[in-house]
Amino acid sequence: MPGPTVTVIIANSLRSGSWAGLTNVVGTQFGLVLMVGILALGLQTIVAAIGEVFVFLKLLGAAYL
Repeated sequence: MPGPTVTVIIANSLRSGSWAGLTNVVGTQFGLVLMVGILALGLQTIVAAIGEVFVFLKLLGAAYL
């Protein structure tokens, strides 16, 4: 089931042509890459800040499994 992004891409493609739709796709993918990169850096910072606690959480998770 398409989400709102797909709906916008289809609407812009039908209204303004395939180039507008392609521009929306490129913008959407750039935003996705940017968000994933920020998330990865944030998680890396958190894990580095709580190193010993993270080791304990890994052991706790392994014990749970």
